[in-house]
Amino acid sequence: MQEFIKKNYFIFFVLFSGIPLFFLPNVWDGVTFNYGFITENLSGIENWYKESSSHFQLVLIYLIFFLKKITSIPSEFLFDFFTVITLILFSFEIKKFSIIVFKLDNKWGNLCAIFAITCPLWDSLIAINLGLYLF
Repeated sequence: MQEFIKKNYFIFFVLFSGIPLFFLPNVWDGVTFNYGFITENLSGIENWYKESSSHFQLVLIYLIFFLKKITSIPSEFLFDFFTVITLILFSFEIKKFSIIVFKLDNKWGNLCAIFAITCPLWDSLIAINLGLYLF
């Protein structure tokens, strides 16, 4: 276990960096999503994504809506959880990219992932729409 932690310490860094996202409100497009999820009427969200030709993102919204219905977990928590998972996958991709393309060793790959994940613009990912774009 200790060897796993040493090799992948960036995952723990990302997890602890992502925890504050759970305490920030979804303000950019949160009203539309919250209204749709509370009333269980996704027609406004569907129109938004169909008009912008973002059909794959609409499928993800349907998935999150389905998870909300079967688990009764608040949609805000599911949005934040999705965003944190996306950030973890993004940092893992940066790490693998730096190792494969730039031939860096594991330590430097982890450092690249940490630099990518600590970019100051990730605070804008509290909006579910931006998290979907990153995904």
